[in-house]
Amino acid sequence: LFLIIFSYKGLSLLFIVAVPTTCLILALPAQIQKAILDCFRLPAETMSYRMSVWEGSWQMLKEHLIGGIGFGQSAFEQAYPLYSLPGFENASAVYNSFLSIWLSVGLFGLILFVVMMVVYLQKAMSYLHYRKDEFRPVVIACVSGNIAVLVLSFMNEGFFDARVFFAFISVMAIAVSYMRVGDEQFERDSTNSYLSGNSADVVLTTSL
Repeated sequence: LFLIIFSYKGLSLLFIVAVPTTCLILALPAQIQKAILDCFRLPAETMSYRMSVWEGSWQMLKEHLIGGIGFGQSAFEQAYPLYSLPGFENASAVYNSFLSIWLSVGLFGLILFVVMMVVYLQKAMSYLHYRKDEFRPVVIACVSGNIAVLVLSFMNEGFFDARVFFAFISVMAIAVSYMRVGDEQFERDSTNSYLSGNSADVVLTTSL
């Protein structure tokens, strides 16, 4: 992800690496292929369990659509058994960070989080498109980390851990800080270039 955002050449590099890697995997014995694929595949019972928990969580959301059920593990553990499917009463998490945010702080809290992320990513992509300064690699690294966490959040509940959420927000803050410094430096350089150009014009006019 870092390579792709950093340069369009990263796509070529990704293709160059992916093709021989895929051929190598296909050439391996079947048992080794299965072992490698199992690392990237959720067991059927795990996926079935999570879907059952999501269904119970959705039933809970139907009655607490706007305000949620409250923040914290204890609030979820008290409310969830009332809406869970039979045999899934003891679930300790939703296994989806977006559902977790919705349940914890309500619909408006989820909308606020989504808007915040859209604005942040839009600002970051605009900065990376127009700025080619020394701050760019740091911004790319931060944005890549944030996107990776967001993608994983569809299947896990990372934000439920306050330490993970704090780290996520901290990385966002670092990226925003670097973008602000980069924008200020760009404005200073543009102003200096403009003033230098005007000074040269004045000198030229005076000499004539």
